[in-house]
Amino acid sequence: MDRFFAAVEPHVLRPELDAYAASEGKVAAFVNQTCSDLMREIRAEMHNIQKSMAVVARLDVLLARSRMMDEGYYSINDATSYKVVGQIPLIGSQGVVDVEGFMHPMLLEVGTELPVPIDLKLGEKN
Repeated sequence: MDRFFAAVEPHVLRPELDAYAASEGKVAAFVNQTCSDLMREIRAEMHNIQKSMAVVARLDVLLARSRMMDEGYYSINDATSYKVVGQIPLIGSQGVVDVEGFMHPMLLEVGTELPVPIDLKLGEKN
């Protein structure tokens, strides 16, 4: 099999290479300018963004609490869900909180088995 090589003079390709390099430089400059503009706008609004994130995080916690109390179920993953009977403890006039069968929600999240419930008494003097 014979191979054919065409000889091309460098000066013939030079204008095309220069045009390509110029367009590549324009694209890079556009991308850099666009990113700089976006970062400048984000920095200018950073305080508002952080405040909004804090509000959204608080709303997420409140929604999760209400959903857990309303549905009565706490799911670790799709395969495992536990029935949770939740209630808000009442504080009497003596300032004593007495909760029976308490399980911390974070312990429910960590393991695949139910944590051992405890009885919690706060404010009681012995």
